[in-house]
Amino acid sequence: MSNINNAKVTLEVSGLPPLIKYTDNEGIAIMSLDGDRIGQVGKIVVSAEGYKDYTRNFEIRDGEIPPSFRLESENSSEESIAVNDDTEYPSEATATVTPTLTLTPVPNTPTHTPTLIQPTASLTATSEPTATPTVSYTPTRLPIATPSQSFYKVDLPTSNWINIYTKPSEEEGLPRAQLSGGDIVEKLEQNEDGSWYRIRIVKNGIEGWIEVNVLIPVDDNMVITLTPSSTLSTST
Repeated sequence: MSNINNAKVTLEVSGLPPLIKYTDNEGIAIMSLDGDRIGQVGKIVVSAEGYKDYTRNFEIRDGEIPPSFRLESENSSEESIAVNDDTEYPSEATATVTPTLTLTPVPNTPTHTPTLIQPTASLTATSEPTATPTVSYTPTRLPIATPSQSFYKVDLPTSNWINIYTKPSEEEGLPRAQLSGGDIVEKLEQNEDGSWYRIRIVKNGIEGWIEVNVLIPVDDNMVITLTPSSTLSTST
């Protein structure tokens, strides 16, 4: 019985692509599998030029693989027979292929699960100096304002009143103060479309926003006396 070199040996295992090796001059093909394939069923297909293909299913075991296979010449009418012992066969019509399977152990690497540590925030109370506001009034000479387009009068009956707001909108702004009919205000600025003025109330110096449609320019002969604003200072 002679050995076959350059025979194609195909090992098929479920879940893996076919593993293909070719025999050397001694008819040996060496194959490797992971150790976790032990216990699965594999299939070996051997084909060589001038010989009939040979197929065999086997269970993968640690360190074991089906022994040498006897291939039958294409000119022979006999069926292929696998060699499992030391029985001798006529050499003129047969040849052998000896696949060798090496199982590579798969290390069991423990998976480290990180532990999430929640930081604990600690608050340290510190004493802060308290600012005590002290209201001081600085006497100033009352300026006399010359009537101009900067001063307006609230065009309402004297018994009626209207709010001024912190913003040029009744929905977005908060009430800041109230004006009665006839009160005089000084225009400081206006919004983009000119529908609201930011004004200062002449009699008390309070500032806020009011709609333009309730204001009319002051009389040219009216003399306006401005009320000084109080100065707020803080001391620690």
